[in-house]
Amino acid sequence: MLRAASSEPTAALSLPANGSNGRRTVVHSGLRGLSQTHKRMRGYEAMRTILLATTNPGKLAELSAMLGVDVAWKSLTDFPDVRTVEEDGRTFAENARKKALGYAAQTGLWTLADDSGLAIDALDGAPGVQSARFCGAAKGRDRATIDRLNNARVLELLADVPDEQRTA
Repeated sequence: MLRAASSEPTAALSLPANGSNGRRTVVHSGLRGLSQTHKRMRGYEAMRTILLATTNPGKLAELSAMLGVDVAWKSLTDFPDVRTVEEDGRTFAENARKKALGYAAQTGLWTLADDSGLAIDALDGAPGVQSARFCGAAKGRDRATIDRLNNARVLELLADVPDEQRTA
């Protein structure tokens, strides 16, 4: 049985991340498997809005289409005053869980969060959860610059790795 996001989430799903060689971990909670009476008692009728913990419109479209649930989807852009939840977990699942719980606590909405990254075999899974911050010089820089620096760092580390061993 799954529990509401206000309690511990009980399901995590690792999916291939579209357009990348990394993995995406999705943490969610819900009321699947409960009788109609239990759903009414637990507030199911009031659950018409789910927050997808992202500001990425592509990710919002991808996840809401994948889930196909008849609810009102919100994203973090709908809540400009929420504090960013720090992604300091050691795994994608830890980061997704932390974001789901953190944003649910701030908004009062059922929340679905994910985390993804690039795991390169020749680098023992690096950059992994550090994918967005791999260059180490992200503070105060725009996303395009950070991406360029992260890519340069990966290519630097793979300089002596033959092309056929550059897998993720």
